[in-house]
Amino acid sequence: MSPEPDVGRAVSSTIGRRGPIAAGGDGTAREVIAGLVGTPVRLGLLPLGSAMNTVRALGIPQDLVEAVRLVQRAERVERIDVGTVAGETLVEAGGVGVSAGVFHLLCSIDSGRWDRVRTLITYLRRTRSTRVTLETDGRQREYRTLSLIVANAPYTGARVTIAPGALMNDALYDVKVFLSRTKVQLAASWLRLILGRGERLPRVAELRARTVKVTARRPLLVHADDVLVGRTPATFELLPAAVTVIAGPRAPGLD
Repeated sequence: MSPEPDVGRAVSSTIGRRGPIAAGGDGTAREVIAGLVGTPVRLGLLPLGSAMNTVRALGIPQDLVEAVRLVQRAERVERIDVGTVAGETLVEAGGVGVSAGVFHLLCSIDSGRWDRVRTLITYLRRTRSTRVTLETDGRQREYRTLSLIVANAPYTGARVTIAPGALMNDALYDVKVFLSRTKVQLAASWLRLILGRGERLPRVAELRARTVKVTARRPLLVHADDVLVGRTPATFELLPAAVTVIAGPRAPGLD
């Protein structure tokens, strides 16, 4: 017998008793989380999308029936950080330069892993590095880079493990500045990320901060999750413990 009727009844009984439920993909989760920033409302998430990065980070089962049971029990409730840049909400990760174009491309391609890799390589052929000034919690540094990432969670885009150590409840972004001198080197780094081998990337400067300001000699694209939000200069602000969510007992994105 199909489990859908039982799932529907469980969800209906949960709404209003434990708080709202966002049933959808990462875009749905992002929109609902944006609307709950600063409120005491407790949010449950159900996996009805494709990548489901937020669900994965919070340790929520990707099996719908198991996810409903977890939301019903609500045994673990956490406050998570939420980012902002250019007036847009950032739940997973944002970035500047090539990363903005890359995530826009990867999230718009509904195909296999190697098709995404080929698209990435084609895009990188058209880019060049520039000098950026990065201010993290008041401290300035200069880099020459093609791309940098500002991560609130471990996963983003098309199921890419962008920052394996990033936590959604530590009040800090994990920042990665790609110092690759050639496009081939940068492509190799991104390939390792796509293949889930990004724990120790060569030629990457890693920082942690609550506020990240980026300026560049020439305007660079900026993204928040899978949304292009404009060009530099850009300021990434983190709102600690901004939203309450129901999480699983083993959540890669929580401490």
